[in-house]
This record gives sequence, structure tokens and C-alpha cells, in this order.
Amino acid sequence: MTVKSILCLYSGEPSEDSALQAAMGLAAAFSAEVQCLHIAAPVSAFPELAGALVFGQADVAAPLMAAMRQERGSPADVSAAKVAASATAHGVALATATTDGPYAAFRSVTANLRDCLAVEGRCCDLIVMGRAEPEAA
Repeated sequence: MTVKSILCLYSGEPSEDSALQAAMGLAAAFSAEVQCLHIAAPVSAFPELAGALVFGQADVAAPLMAAMRQERGSPADVSAAKVAASATAHGVALATATTDGPYAAFRSVTANLRDCLAVEGRCCDLIVMGRAEPEAA
């Protein structure tokens, strides 16, 4: 079986690092493209923020969201940097208009995973995603 297109869901969490490494390794082995997709949760996923916005309290919600971004850095920027480092380590080029051979591209979208996965993965040969570590008993 030939793999030419790989979708890797990657949000930058340590539990997903092995999925990113596997996707890059497969891209190098099969000379395939890797579409690394960072899915940011929409505001509706955070009831306390969504409620503040619904009731016209954007002045309350905006500082909370800014503080979350400043505390950890932009999750998409952190993920993009890790994707670039992993691509370099595996000898996979970052996507350009003239890229031949294996290459990786990074995109960030704001959506719910269940709504986004089928649409994004529809035309890919393989979907690679990490899984959260089970909680210690």
C-alpha cells in the first residue's frame, strides 16, 4: 500500500508528540505529504467565556482569553514550532509551492474535533492522532 497523504492532528500536547513523530517518519519513508492540523476549540467550548459573551460582557471575557494566551503562548504558534522541528529532524521539507518529495504543512483551525475530522480527513490516506495518557490509578 502506498501512502501519499497523511493528516496528523496535533495540538502541541506532550501526549501527541509520538503521533507527530510517527507521521513525519511515515512521510519520510513513503515520500508523502503531512498535513499537520491544530484544532483550536471554539469559544462555545468554554461555557464561562461563552456566557460572558452572550450576556454582553465581552469586557470580562477578553482579558481572560488574553491571559490564557499570554500564560502559555499561542497554542498554534507552539504547535507550529514543534512541527517545524520534527520535520527538520526527519528530513521532511516544510511545504512551499515547489516542494518535491516528502513535505509537511501546518494549519490551525477553530472548530470542534467531531465536526472537523471527517471533513479534513476525507481525502487523506492515513490519519494519525495522539491519545491522552491514561490517568494513574
